[in-house]
Amino acid sequence: MDTQFLYDPNTHVCIFARTLGGINKALFKTFLLRFCDVRGLEIAIIPDEVAINKLDEMKKTSLLTYTVAKVNNLSDIANEDRDELKDLKYANDLNANQMTMILKADSMNVKGVIKKARMLFDHSEDLGIKKLELEGINNDGVFEPVDLVQHKLVYHGKVEYDNIITIRNMFNFLKVAYHEFYDFCKQFR
Repeated sequence: MDTQFLYDPNTHVCIFARTLGGINKALFKTFLLRFCDVRGLEIAIIPDEVAINKLDEMKKTSLLTYTVAKVNNLSDIANEDRDELKDLKYANDLNANQMTMILKADSMNVKGVIKKARMLFDHSEDLGIKKLELEGINNDGVFEPVDLVQHKLVYHGKVEYDNIITIRNMFNFLKVAYHEFYDFCKQFR
C-alpha cells in the first residue's frame, strides 16, 4: 500500500497513515522539496496532550537528557550557531554515530530547560532525536519524569473496508483520526 496523507492548509498539519511499504517523514520531506518545489519546509512532530500538560506543570527541573543521532546535513537546520549543533559538527568530524547530553543539577532554570526541551522536540526530525527526557517536580510536589520521544501524537483505530483495503478506506481513516484531534492540533499553527 502506498503512503497516504492528509494536509490541512488552515492548521498546516500533515497527518500520515503508517503502512507497510510507506515512506517515513524524512523521505516525504525530500519528495516535497524535490518534486513539488516546496521551499522553507520544516516538519515538526506534534506532541500528545499528556506530554504538553506534564511540561506545563513542571515547577522544578533537575535533569534533561537527550540523544542525537548523526546528522548528515547540518545546513538543513536553521541556526547553526546553537551549541548543540557545534557539538554535532564535532561528533560528525569524529565519525560518531550519536551523542548523548545530560544536563543535571539539584534545581535548574525551569523556563530555560523547558524551552530547550521544546526546541529539541520541535527539531527532533532534523536532529534525529532518539531520546529526550526531562525530570522534575510537578505542581503537586511529585517527582515527574517526562519522555517526549515516547509522547508523540498518535491515533490507533481500525480501517473500515469490505473485501480489500482501498485508498479511499485509508483516507477515511485519516479523516476520522484528524477530526478526533482537530481542536488540539489547531493550537500549533
